[in-house]
Amino acid sequence: MAYDMGPQEGAEGNTPSVLRRIISLPAMVSLVLAVLFLVFMITRFDVDLGEMWERVKNANPWYLA
Repeated sequence: MAYDMGPQEGAEGNTPSVLRRIISLPAMVSLVLAVLFLVFMITRFDVDLGEMWERVKNANPWYLA
C-alpha cells in the first residue's frame, strides 16, 4: 500500500499566505505583548537609549565570531 504524500490537486488555495499568517490574531497579540514588555523595561529601569546606541556602534563585531 503506497501513500501519496505529494501535493493534492486544488490544495494551493487552502494554504494561508505568509502575509495572512503574519497578520493573524496570535501573531499580533504576541507582537503587542513584546512591544509592551520592551516599553515597560525601558521606562522602569531608566535605560539611556543614546548611550546604549553609542555602545552598539562602538562594539567590536569580531567578538561575536
